[in-house]
Amino acid sequence: MLGYFFDLEVRNKHVILWIKTLNGKVVKIKKRYKPDFYVPLNSVENLSFSLSDDCDIRFELVEKKIFPNGKSKFLHFIFEDVSSYNTALEIFEKKGIEVYNSDLLHSQRFVFNNDITPLSLVNVENGNIEVVDDFSSVDPPKLKIGYLMLYYAGIADKPERTKLLGFTLKVSDFEESVEGDEEYVLSELEKLLSRYDPDVVLIGMDVDDFYNIIYTKVLHYRKFYRLGRKRVRLDNLRNPIFMSNGRLFFNYQTIEEIGLAGLQERCLFSMLPPRIAYRWTAGRLVDSRQCYLLYKDYAIPRSENVNLNLRTAWDIFLYDKGGMLQSPLVGLHENVAVLDFESMFPNIIVRYNVSYETVSLDKVKKKPRGLLVKIVEPFLKRRLFFKHLKHRVEEPYRTWANQRQNELKLLLVSSYGYSGNNFNRFGNSLTFEWINRISREVMAKVYDIARKEGYSIVYSDTDSIFVKKKDASLEDFKRLANKIEKSTKLPIKVDRVYRFLVLLPMKTDPNLGGTKRYYGRLTDGSLDFKGVEVRRHDYPEYIKHFQVRLVDILLSGDSVKDIDPNVSKCFRLVAEAIDELMERRVPVEKLVVRKILRRSEYRVLAPHYIAALQLRMNGYRLGLGDVVEFVYINSRSRNPLGRVQAWRIYDGRGYDVEKYVQLLLDAAESILAVFGFNRARFYESEKDYFDEVFEKYLIEKLDF
Repeated sequence: MLGYFFDLEVRNKHVILWIKTLNGKVVKIKKRYKPDFYVPLNSVENLSFSLSDDCDIRFELVEKKIFPNGKSKFLHFIFEDVSSYNTALEIFEKKGIEVYNSDLLHSQRFVFNNDITPLSLVNVENGNIEVVDDFSSVDPPKLKIGYLMLYYAGIADKPERTKLLGFTLKVSDFEESVEGDEEYVLSELEKLLSRYDPDVVLIGMDVDDFYNIIYTKVLHYRKFYRLGRKRVRLDNLRNPIFMSNGRLFFNYQTIEEIGLAGLQERCLFSMLPPRIAYRWTAGRLVDSRQCYLLYKDYAIPRSENVNLNLRTAWDIFLYDKGGMLQSPLVGLHENVAVLDFESMFPNIIVRYNVSYETVSLDKVKKKPRGLLVKIVEPFLKRRLFFKHLKHRVEEPYRTWANQRQNELKLLLVSSYGYSGNNFNRFGNSLTFEWINRISREVMAKVYDIARKEGYSIVYSDTDSIFVKKKDASLEDFKRLANKIEKSTKLPIKVDRVYRFLVLLPMKTDPNLGGTKRYYGRLTDGSLDFKGVEVRRHDYPEYIKHFQVRLVDILLSGDSVKDIDPNVSKCFRLVAEAIDELMERRVPVEKLVVRKILRRSEYRVLAPHYIAALQLRMNGYRLGLGDVVEFVYINSRSRNPLGRVQAWRIYDGRGYDVEKYVQLLLDAAESILAVFGFNRARFYESEKDYFDEVFEKYLIEKLDF
């Protein structure tokens, strides 16, 4: 029987594995489970005899490795059930005795010990479970997905103060909305989930808030409830999340972003069941991978880091530095190529064998192969496979490949960042410092090669460099990349080439270059933006379209000489756009602002929160993650509710011209500031200047 192992339930003496078969059935596999831990032999003289009265246990003398380079003798305690394990662990902790493997989750122990990768394709025969997934497929696991919107009054993170009003459930072609008193709503939710039986339910709110609201409300009416695929007794439930065994509940926005494909990558990397892999931070996922790799041969210490390096302030000053950057040379540049290292930090880890146990203040050992290398190398290859695959396949495979490579990119970057974290149980701050040190040496070599080849460096990030050279061709830039790759032994490629590139200053300080803030026209004629309004989701369509038109006009032409005449055209376009707004010729639907409702309450009455309140007062139901649309109608009103109007209830009263002019000037200033544009001179402080520009525009327009 083939199926996807998608959930794990821990009981006192057993674990239940939930499998979704390829023919659409859901089966439970019951497996015996005996928790265990290790205690140093020299810590337990005569103590084991006092345990035997309270716990159903056996123990054996074993030798285990201690990371990074030690060995020791341990008593390996094996318990018949979780209750005995908990009792024994409490006794040891009260006596201050160090216990190894004690802060691993029971689900981790079972998965690690049996090598059953969660969310993978498995074969079940005669009670035996074997992973058969080769993990080369780009398709996500074939699970049945439902969508649930819960309606309630009150504050989501204070469930005792909420009132459950209803819900809408959609599974495949079925969709139903239910309203009524709380007991009826809860009863119908239980019935419909059981009837349509989704494996995964995506909800439009925070998952913890959802569980807490359902749990708090059900306790008023029931002792048992079925949110998952089995009835659960509620009064002794340790955590509301365990209400839904056999069915996974996730936030819609998160899964919409990472997809089940990305979630599968988290599970494969961390060896954690989906409901845990979904919730844990990237650093904890790295920790889980580390523990998995060491589990069978090593005794795993508790997560408190014991690898702290005591050093002088001078040593820290010398060695604890980040990557090498060059601030942007603000202004217009011609014929600029971006050379980008492919996964620079993970490649440094693998190539130079940088790991917790291989580094010291003065060197990195080439052998043996380090733990961090073993973590990074297979997933670096996997990430590059999907990164390149996405360019060769059609939808939806392109989206799935991208979700996988994006999630792997996060995990790989986190492996680097977590290496020096004091909460990393195996961590060593020198590891993080050595990765940065090598990256600085690499970038210094890159600068040297580029300059010797006659290129100017206009900007560099930690793993990319922007270079320009008059009349250099794409082949010239590729030759430079090849020379750098041969010298550094790290993969680097020409990512893109700009005909024109404008590097922008910081918004907060026009005298300093802003990192990751620029725009340009590529050699294929397309426009590229980074860190400006057009890339923001919360700017109106009209303003973003205006900014694109502005850049399109500005960067038209074949050489820098063509840009100067374009600047005056852009100033004229700004005046035209302001005129369009002031005369209210812009369709109001193009001025709608869209923002995501991320909290149930805001300390400040933000515009989108005001719009959400208006919708709620008019009977609309909103949850966390919903997109709120609104129009500015009087942003300076003393009454907060009068500053904006939600788009769903917009009554045609017009819009706040002044506010939209300011948004437009924001967009104009981002693009034109480096060409002398100043919003104060143009519109606010020096009206004469604006009148002069506007008068010239009118003369040309009306042909006086």
